[in-house]
Amino acid sequence: MIFFDSFFMPNSKRLSLIARLCGLMFFAQLLLSAPAWGLGQRFFPMQGLLPLPLGAPYFYALVLALIAVVFRPNRYSLSAAALLLAYGFLADLQLLQAWSYQYFFFFLVLAWAQWQSDKEGLVRQLLALFMACCYLWAGLHKINPLFATEVFPWLMGIFSWTESWADWPMGGYLLAIFEALLGLSFFFPKLARYSRWLLIPFHLGILLFLFFDDWNRVVYPWNLGMPLLALLLFAPQKMPASMPYKQPAFLLSFLLFGLLPSQRSTGYWPYPLSFSMYSACSTELHLGFSEEQFNAPSLKRQIPLKVLKTAYRSGGLYWLSVDDWSIMEYDLPSFSNKPYLRAWAKTYLSQTPWPAIQLRWVERKGLWPKKAEEELEVLRK
Repeated sequence: MIFFDSFFMPNSKRLSLIARLCGLMFFAQLLLSAPAWGLGQRFFPMQGLLPLPLGAPYFYALVLALIAVVFRPNRYSLSAAALLLAYGFLADLQLLQAWSYQYFFFFLVLAWAQWQSDKEGLVRQLLALFMACCYLWAGLHKINPLFATEVFPWLMGIFSWTESWADWPMGGYLLAIFEALLGLSFFFPKLARYSRWLLIPFHLGILLFLFFDDWNRVVYPWNLGMPLLALLLFAPQKMPASMPYKQPAFLLSFLLFGLLPSQRSTGYWPYPLSFSMYSACSTELHLGFSEEQFNAPSLKRQIPLKVLKTAYRSGGLYWLSVDDWSIMEYDLPSFSNKPYLRAWAKTYLSQTPWPAIQLRWVERKGLWPKKAEEELEVLRK
């Protein structure tokens, strides 16, 4: 506790510890989702902003950069990690998860602090701003009927000793409000000094439920590391000589993390960048196959057999969840954004011999979603 609360730890050392911790967290998550980052065979089609290749060389370059960040977090290793992440996002938006988005921002501004040491105080403020906005919006987005009646009962049903709470929707609302208040407290240094410690039981609780449900393994390291990041970032500090609010970097960061996530409900800002994790608000895509298409040998060469076994029958078609495919293949949920998913479906269709494919959209959107909205579409080449 004395270590985390030390007034005497210079910003340079504190930022170095944060960089090492982020490098270690991302390294573990990289290994847990290695096929998505270019290692080994991959079936799930890539859809990025640019036609850039991903493969073993990219994966090992990222591994080396993260090892360098962990053992020697300087301007070169941090810049390399940020650039490699940016390359990955451009090559495949699927890699742009909430946690990889965080690492990219952290590595970017930490590299900036290495290049310009006079910005260390500002960089610490920017990292703290990100953390505060992350928890605030994650909680606010969960204040909706679907989280209270779908996600919360699922979590409570994992253990027999919490199963009785599954039928108590108010518990879901209270949990969401608690998370939002945690984020709000981080905007006030005197409160953050104490509230940051609440992240330890909060994340350990999340980790406990996910572990025993064997779900979303890739975020285990993230849940272990986030409380430590908060302990380092929100430790008591001397007030800066000049407030950061007029700095362009602070204003841009506040726009990205403080304002734009509010557009999650309108669909103008992607769910993964809105800190909407586990909120039940998302856009899901299901692919529909005719009997002939589903039984064609070519389909088994395009989609792993374990994924095909999850298909369900409805309306004379076999339906396959793109999100289930993504998670089952490399433990990453699909990028929940309708323009991306439609572009992804076009890429997938271009790799098949069929002239068209059926799409089923399942959207949970709006400020107060009470049910999923479904829409059918025929996508043609």
